[in-house]
Amino acid sequence: MPACPVCNAALLAAGGICPACGAVNSSRDNAAPVSSSAAAGGAPTAASAPARRTAIEVFPDAPRGRGGRHVRREDEAKETMLEPVPEALRQAATARRTAAAAPQPAASTDERRAPAEGSTTPDPQAAPNAAAAGEVEPLKPDTTPIFRPVRRPPVPRLIAVDDGQLLDGEVWRLRRSRTIIGRAEGDILIAGDPDISGKHIELACVPVEGGMKWRLTDLNSTNGTFVRVNRAPLADGKELILASHRYRFHMPAEPHRDAEDIRATRLFAGNASEPAEHAVWLELLGPNRSQRFDVPETGATIGADASQCELVPARDPFLSPMHARISRVRDRWQIEDVGSVNGTWMRIDRVMLDQDAEFQIGEQRFRFLLSRDDSSGM
Repeated sequence: MPACPVCNAALLAAGGICPACGAVNSSRDNAAPVSSSAAAGGAPTAASAPARRTAIEVFPDAPRGRGGRHVRREDEAKETMLEPVPEALRQAATARRTAAAAPQPAASTDERRAPAEGSTTPDPQAAPNAAAAGEVEPLKPDTTPIFRPVRRPPVPRLIAVDDGQLLDGEVWRLRRSRTIIGRAEGDILIAGDPDISGKHIELACVPVEGGMKWRLTDLNSTNGTFVRVNRAPLADGKELILASHRYRFHMPAEPHRDAEDIRATRLFAGNASEPAEHAVWLELLGPNRSQRFDVPETGATIGADASQCELVPARDPFLSPMHARISRVRDRWQIEDVGSVNGTWMRIDRVMLDQDAEFQIGEQRFRFLLSRDDSSGM
């Protein structure tokens, strides 16, 4: 077995690669001469430097066939070994980073002078840049979206928010087309809340306009179901939850007029230029008594800070300094949350859930999530 012409180690065969230094033996009889520096234990010269390789495929040994050739199955495992980065490229990259981090001295007049056209003066930066050109560029990040079903409705997550939390809680995946939530009956039980009815609400996936959408329905519960709103229209008798208290909105009913019957008689209501005083008001519902807050025609804000709000209810630690605003827009009253911590909630009988939503039954709040881009990380 011949010896390596560089490090004097044994080679596998003629044309093989030295396992010690990586040199290539071109033939059994014509080996590259060993330089004096290599023989003395120094680095190999350019003549004896190993050739650059990209990758080597190594296959397990296979028995010889009838023709004397090695036979390899198609399903045989393959291992690929990549050549390490050459030392010259490592040194060039290190020198470039060091030069970029060090402060650059001011160039002299001779250094700033541009070289004459056709000059062959070597550029000191050319060698590192040329070496750096052989470095492998990093792969670009793969921005392909994660697979999502397109022929079936999405599987939403329902989170029963833990006490004192805004996001985290117990999680259910709604894989059934119909889910009942209640205190004593249903698929999800909230047994510790006496304000929740035995069967309180239903979450169902129903066909709507050729597709499937989720619907929340109150099952004639005693205390109702409330959804969190940013802005919503108000009607007479509409119930709200602000922080931890319940309210009822009152406004005069619009008189019914038959537009087709010109003989219809209108009830006399006095001078139209003198509107009825306190026609719109908000009622704070309490266990023993209620409290009334008159809403002016220009609207009013509700909150715990009397310096910012016109309507300041009884002490409520969960009420924000400025919680919500009641206003009149184009002859219609509406309520708008102004960024409160604990939200503004409105009582509903049925609502379509075509986006992420929050609702409350009794004193238990839920998050209904169709998307995966929420801050809970679940």
